[in-house]
This record gives sequence, structure tokens and C-alpha cells, in this order.
Amino acid sequence: MLGISTRLPPPANFFNTPLAAVFMAPFAKLPLRTRIAVFDIVSLGMLAGSALIVLRLLPSDLGWDRRTLLVVLGVGSLPAMSAIAQWDSLMLLATLLAFLLLREAPSSTASPARHRSLRRLGAGLLLSLLLLKPQVAWLLVPALLAARSWRVLAGFVLGGAANLASGMLTVGPAQTLRIVSFITTQTPRYAGS
Repeated sequence: MLGISTRLPPPANFFNTPLAAVFMAPFAKLPLRTRIAVFDIVSLGMLAGSALIVLRLLPSDLGWDRRTLLVVLGVGSLPAMSAIAQWDSLMLLATLLAFLLLREAPSSTASPARHRSLRRLGAGLLLSLLLLKPQVAWLLVPALLAARSWRVLAGFVLGGAANLASGMLTVGPAQTLRIVSFITTQTPRYAGS
């Protein structure tokens, strides 16, 4: 339809996980050009949100000029702009939000320990969005295990289970297992490229 060959060998032949289909479903009824424009605008919005979070995380004593330069270099750089129409802007925003949840102290609540526990679980759920590109998340589980960050790991596993369930519901068990097999056999092969 778009003149793109689907017979190219990996990694030129891209695929998306079933979770991506769940995210893209609302756009499916739009015309192709409108769908791409809306997705690009949403991606730019997520990059803008990421830039605001990075600004918040940078030390205020750096001054606005240096902080703005660091944000432009980090989030608004050419590599970040190439993330438009891909999942990178969502994954960047999710990672930064997870970092905020882990970093910031809970406000005065009746149970600070419970609040901290829920924030860690939420951070893990956000990090599970990295499974949109499984090759990005392959070191996350060993890192969480090494850090003994059990609540974050639990949130990540819960999000991963939801990802797997979405695959079962959207493409069926057989195709989901084929995707898992592809990821486990091909990702290490292309991780270094």
C-alpha cells in the first residue's frame, strides 16, 4: 500500500508488539495522513512533557540558560526528534515519570510508607511501557533485582502481564508466542547494532 516491502530481512522489517496495536486502535479509523499527523502531534506533546520534567529535575542553581541548553541537547536534539512517529517519545516520558515517582518525597499523607509503596509500584507500571520495544528493557529486570527494588519490579511484571494479555486478546495465543520467540531469539542478535 505504501510501497514498502515486507520481505526485507530483520532488522529492516519492523514489527510492533500487540500493546502498540492497543495504543494505535483509536487512530485506526482516521485517514492515513491524518493518523500520522495526530500521532506526530501527540509525540511532540510527549517530548514537550519530557522537556518540562527534565527542567524540573535539573538543579535550579544552573540558571535558565544552562538548563534550557541541557534540555534542548537532551530532549530536543536531532536523535530525540527522530523519535517522532515512533514509540521513543512515549517511552522517554514514561521513564522520566517513573523517575519522578521514585525521586520525589510523598506529600503529607496518613501513611507515608504506603504512599511510597504505591509510588514504586506505579513507577514499575510506567517502566513496563518500555516493553513496546523489548530490546530497550532487557537489562531492566536484572537491574531491579540487583537493586532489590521489589515494588518497582512487581509493577513492571504486572505491566508486562498486561502487555502479554493484550497480545493474547488482540492477536491470539499462537501469534503472541511467536512474537515472544522472535524477541528472545532476534533481540540479542541485533542489540549490538
